[in-house]
Amino acid sequence: MNSYTNIVKQHRGILLWYGFLVLICFGGVYFLAGSYFLVGYCETGIRLFGSVDCGHGISPLVVQMNAETLDARVASLLPPLSYTSGVGWHLLGTDALGRDVFAGILYGGQRSLLIGLSAGVLAMGMGWAVGMWSIYARYHTKVVPYWIVGILLVLILFWQTQSYLFLLFIPGWILWRWWSRRKPVKPVTTIGRSWWWGRWIEWYQALPDLLMVLVLSAALGSMSWWGLGLIMIAVIWPSLALIARRVAVEVTLQPYFVQAIRNKVSGWHLLNHYLWGNTKSVFWGLFPLVVARIILLESTISFLGMGLPPDVVTIGSMVSSSRQNISAWWLIVFSCLFIFILVYPLLRSGMKNRHQRRAGIATN
Repeated sequence: MNSYTNIVKQHRGILLWYGFLVLICFGGVYFLAGSYFLVGYCETGIRLFGSVDCGHGISPLVVQMNAETLDARVASLLPPLSYTSGVGWHLLGTDALGRDVFAGILYGGQRSLLIGLSAGVLAMGMGWAVGMWSIYARYHTKVVPYWIVGILLVLILFWQTQSYLFLLFIPGWILWRWWSRRKPVKPVTTIGRSWWWGRWIEWYQALPDLLMVLVLSAALGSMSWWGLGLIMIAVIWPSLALIARRVAVEVTLQPYFVQAIRNKVSGWHLLNHYLWGNTKSVFWGLFPLVVARIILLESTISFLGMGLPPDVVTIGSMVSSSRQNISAWWLIVFSCLFIFILVYPLLRSGMKNRHQRRAGIATN
């Protein structure tokens, strides 16, 4: 419990900042989409937290539009601080379809935070679990001789017909039985599951992120929030698994871990208290960077038109729509500014944790 308390204290600044952003995005969306307003003007005067049904005509100072609202009374490409009678003030203007930019940024920020946090937690959990297991498997594995690896490669090359598979499987099984009974004079060079896990992660990580995102987006066709989250997880987890693997290797070289292996500590205790217990600080230190990376990836694929449907407003789609209306500077300026507000504190916190960890290693 004390370790988690220290983590919260270390990241209290960014937690407070993003708590404020969540309050603004989710609370602002509620007031924009609902039948209430923050500040309104009735015939009786200015009212706070009033209802649209004011008893008389109402002119809300905070516009009563959500991100997808199309109102015939609202003109397109209105500049910031424009007013529409019966609708309200457009604090950041409107886009080419007459949708309120301020409402779009709040909705886009809400969706970016949701996809960033949820996909970030799942990607971190999956990557860290695979990385930890790839090292843990070294101490609980049955080794595989190199000649079996060669047979597997041949099977892959001749996978086209069932006959090759059958003919190669039988002699391989016979050789394996003979080799297992033989007492070798020299030690046998072996490959364990840890080796396979490491090679698989490295191969997966070698694929370009943006290329994978575009291919998976095109393969899924019509995109949903679940599909977008799965794509983010599929792209990001290999790099996290590699980091977890490297950190776990450092832990396994420590004297206390070697002594735990000699004392035949249980597998769960070894995995939970030794590997996870000594790497969770790196886990939480990387989490802000992962969330920032997911937000940028989501904005990128929405900007390229490969993300959610066009009728769904996101920060990336708002930046993309600004390409067709260069003169409407507020479309790209406010959208990019909000992306910067979302991402920069995360990047700064992640880099700060990285430098602190390096300084601690250098000191030790």
